[in-house]
Amino acid sequence: MRLLYITNNRFPNEKANGLQIAKMCEAFLEAKINFTILVPERKQTENVKTSDPQKFYKLREKVPIKRLRCLDLLNHHWIPGPTAWYLQTLTFFLNFRLQRRRLITKDTLIYTRSAGILAFLGKRTPWFFEAHTFPKTRFGQIYQKWTLKKAAGLVCISEGIAKKYKRLAPNIPTIIAHDAVDLKLFSKLPSKDTARKKLKLPPKKPIVLYTGSPYEWKGVFTLAKATAKLPNVTTIFLGGRAQESDFKKLSVAAPHALCLPFVPHDMVPVYLAAADLLILPNSARDPISREDTSPLKLFEYLASGRPILASRVPALQNVLTQKESFFFKPDNSKDLQTQIQKALNSSPTQIQAKTKAAYQKSQNHSWKKRTKQILNFMLKSTYE
Repeated sequence: MRLLYITNNRFPNEKANGLQIAKMCEAFLEAKINFTILVPERKQTENVKTSDPQKFYKLREKVPIKRLRCLDLLNHHWIPGPTAWYLQTLTFFLNFRLQRRRLITKDTLIYTRSAGILAFLGKRTPWFFEAHTFPKTRFGQIYQKWTLKKAAGLVCISEGIAKKYKRLAPNIPTIIAHDAVDLKLFSKLPSKDTARKKLKLPPKKPIVLYTGSPYEWKGVFTLAKATAKLPNVTTIFLGGRAQESDFKKLSVAAPHALCLPFVPHDMVPVYLAAADLLILPNSARDPISREDTSPLKLFEYLASGRPILASRVPALQNVLTQKESFFFKPDNSKDLQTQIQKALNSSPTQIQAKTKAAYQKSQNHSWKKRTKQILNFMLKSTYE
């Protein structure tokens, strides 16, 4: 069997989708699969100094990668973003179609995050779609339904995504595979004091930390508002690009906080170790945040040994319970502020019980276990 992983993403990149792709590549390779990833040839940003995923993500495996040329205008301000995206996607699609006979052999299985690119393949080559979102428009849903008739299987990252696709394509074999965490990165975390000293953070003040992109639908502005009236707490937002409008908007909304742009991923566990409380502030106003997401930060938080405070939304409650996490009402900055104070003032016994339960749960969400589940599903769907 030869596995070809196709995704229409800039790769490597500084976003969570790039890390998720990289960790899946690493896990497939560690499973001793004959593996190649196929991506578009894209211009990089200032945060990505290398085209080698192994160097950028500090992976344990060298990733065999094939890049196809496409029309990449996504970083040009003179063309609307959606137009640039459609042109990039279309040209990547056309180039793949031209070269498919060279890229696909008789023993090839395809795994993809970009189902639309495989719409023309038919059923001759088995392919599997990993769904991270659900189409918002009626046209998008119709096109996706038509495309998935040709798929051999569907991998959904959350229960919310799976329910929606079950209604759209009820006959396609489907599994739920939440995202995961690299447990090796969390096996030897520094102490809180050591982490703060390394990062030059305040040694005594409680630290409340959010990691990830500074998008509104992720609830970051609710957290900014909640912590504005907590002067004895250091709030840190970690992630995003300093040049992006979302990062600038958050920096203005949270002048009391440390808004730190992208750092190499191997530094994220150090920031988690330095914190007193880790926040998952998902908004309930957006269906992606409320129902569909399976955030990488959730599983990293679980493995970190630090207490978690999460928004009470289905996407998070499908993984988290009261045993592992504190909760607050979504989009309610006053309740978030109250629950931050309660969590920070909880007894050591309560904190220890929650962090121990969280760590134990993280052991079931490794990339190795996720990949094994997906490979077994693919092989069973293809050969049985």
